[in-house]
Amino acid sequence: MSQDVRFDPAVVEMVEERFGALAEELEAVRWALLRQASDVDGACGEFRGSVEDATDAYHLAWREALRTCATSSLLAARNTGVFGNEVQLLDGDLSRSIDLAER
Repeated sequence: MSQDVRFDPAVVEMVEERFGALAEELEAVRWALLRQASDVDGACGEFRGSVEDATDAYHLAWREALRTCATSSLLAARNTGVFGNEVQLLDGDLSRSIDLAER
């Protein structure tokens, strides 16, 4: 039993907006972590050298993790509607049907 793939532009727009917003939020958190690491370094005064390596490692690890997540979210946002566009280009009048259950 196969089901047709339905492309709803309203749903695509909502998904694109959500992933786009998530990417922006992750970028904001990324910069907030940099400020936090800098604040910790600054608060240590003359002992800054004792914590600097740890705050740098903390910031770098989270920076890369959040950058990866933000990039993935942005890619998901940009690629969400692509499938629907490809379906329309390949079979705009929905004249073809592929039954995947037989495979």
